[in-house]
Amino acid sequence: MKKILTILFALCTINVYSENNDSIDRCKFIVAYDFITNTEDIDGNPVVDSCQWGVMVGEHSTKCEEFNKIMFYDVHNRDYILQSFHGRKLNTPTFVLNRKNGTMTILDRIVPQMYIIEDKIPSIEWNITEGDTINIGGYSCKKATCEYAGRQWNVWYTEQIPIPAGPWKLCGLPGMILKADDGGTHSFRFFELHNVECNMKFWSWLEPKEIAMDKFIQKRNKVYCDKQYVKNPRYYIPEGAISNAIEMYPGIGSRKEADAQTAITMDMIVPKKVNVYKPHELK
Repeated sequence: MKKILTILFALCTINVYSENNDSIDRCKFIVAYDFITNTEDIDGNPVVDSCQWGVMVGEHSTKCEEFNKIMFYDVHNRDYILQSFHGRKLNTPTFVLNRKNGTMTILDRIVPQMYIIEDKIPSIEWNITEGDTINIGGYSCKKATCEYAGRQWNVWYTEQIPIPAGPWKLCGLPGMILKADDGGTHSFRFFELHNVECNMKFWSWLEPKEIAMDKFIQKRNKVYCDKQYVKNPRYYIPEGAISNAIEMYPGIGSRKEADAQTAITMDMIVPKKVNVYKPHELK
């Protein structure tokens, strides 16, 4: 275990770009979700990709990213260091939505490049289903639906947490979204709320390149939705484009070559084995 932790901390020194030590907001609590994507493996068999996402809720902003990463880097709970690598191979993005000025800032990647996207908070046209309620984690939730980025979303939100936020880019309802699904591919489900106060920061290990939202979605989908990707997730990366990387294996004692992950930084993994990529945005 000590050797594993040494390797993980060593990754902190690889290609570190910057950390903004100025807090963008003060987090009041964190809403955690199980995130599931129904997809297929290289042979066409149905499989599931999963990880945990968290939404930090502050006075005027929310930050959404991989939950264990939040708990380790923002909350500074070292118990989450190993768990924080579970979702790494999915290279989950970071979203900051600033309700005060109506902006959304995203850190996302097309390995090995990190990108930063500045845009407006999505204006989603929600249809609220009156009288349709369920209980999720002790919270009374109402149903709403929308069409966004080419997918039809069904969500359940609670006015007991009167924040117009949710996982990913889903927002704008009169309460926190606790459950969301697009009818069969992607789903988020609330599993716990952490009443913890800490500074909310937004930073990257690698220097990000600015890009427009539509151009990033087009570029990402072209690369990851290509049929070559599931056969060879590195098919598009030029020879010699990755340097100073560390080869890692998930879990403890696992040394299967197919499971190897090349860590460029703590925040970017180049997997050798993936399932079929299913984008949130179809357009």
